[in-house]
Amino acid sequence: MAFFMTLASSVHAQSAGYSKSKVYSCKQPGQVALTFDDGPAEFGVDLLAILARKNVKATFFLVGENIDENPEQAAAVKMYYDAGHQIASHTYTHANLNNRTAQQIKDEMRKVSDAIYREAGLRVNYMRPPFGNCNPECMRTMKELNMTVVDWNVDSNDWSQATRNAMSEVNSRVIEASNPSQDSFIVLAHEVHYFTVYSLAATMIDAIAAKGYTFVTLEQCHGRPAYSNVPSQADPPLPPDFPPDFPPDFPPGTTTTTTTDTTTMTDTTTMTDTMTMTDTMTMTDTMTMTDTMTMTNTMTETTTTYTVPYTPYTTITAATTATTMIALAKPTTTAAAVPRPMMVPGIQVEEPRANGAAATATALAGGKIIKALGWAVLIATVYGLV
Repeated sequence: MAFFMTLASSVHAQSAGYSKSKVYSCKQPGQVALTFDDGPAEFGVDLLAILARKNVKATFFLVGENIDENPEQAAAVKMYYDAGHQIASHTYTHANLNNRTAQQIKDEMRKVSDAIYREAGLRVNYMRPPFGNCNPECMRTMKELNMTVVDWNVDSNDWSQATRNAMSEVNSRVIEASNPSQDSFIVLAHEVHYFTVYSLAATMIDAIAAKGYTFVTLEQCHGRPAYSNVPSQADPPLPPDFPPDFPPDFPPGTTTTTTTDTTTMTDTTTMTDTMTMTDTMTMTDTMTMTDTMTMTNTMTETTTTYTVPYTPYTTITAATTATTMIALAKPTTTAAAVPRPMMVPGIQVEEPRANGAAATATALAGGKIIKALGWAVLIATVYGLV
């Protein structure tokens, strides 16, 4: 309120930067200021993407009601500014200012200024009257408010939503009849129309760029800073302690001091230490021990049994001859067997030696005789015959 009370009481000469008349074209030839009215609109985000792809900076004239009544669309105000585009005023209710009193015009301008400030923190210096209507009374009020009034010299005719009219004026005035070394233009378009955003905008940009023109914001086109409370986007960045050199927002004779000390310190440290150790040890220890011990201990003991034929006692008499005794004493072994010699007490018998067939036969015969005599003596002794 204090802002507009100060402006209303001021009837002094215009401050630096104010334009006595409407702005219709750029000060430098070869420039084109592309402008979009009536936003922020639902297609605003897509329009930003198109402008970014074409590397074009534009100026957006915003309606205060669209900001306050559409919170989702209101976010686009800051997005426009952050993307490097210029923000400007298009009144609060899109009113025909030729039908408003000076106070009503000031109310319109105050409300839209506050709406833009809430969303983006900007106090704008440029405005476009709806329908281009700003009669002398309106212009005197804008002078008091220190606003630069912008019109256009090329109309895209997208507001009629008649596609047959689109590009007609662009073609006739810019593409066919102009010279970039001498001419400059401010082009009117509207971001609220689907056709404008998704077809006309890119077509206009390509055609105008092909003609040799450079796209600029109105700040660059006209030369006055876009905002009264922030540094110009067209100027190079200034040191933090460097005072702004653009004209104040208020007429001479008023003093306004605004001190904003905002310190934002962001210290973000992100440390990612990822250590992955994979130690795979596969040990296969297969030990097969087959200890098979087979012990076969076969002991064969062969015992030779000598059998003495038993003869009843009654058959043996004193008259039994030696021959008979010898016959009775013969072992039951076969002739092929060689029996071990009998050990008769008092008689030493040697083992037969293999000294030839004759010696062997003699020894065997002698052995048999001696053995028979031994048995005879033994039997005789047993029976008491000797």
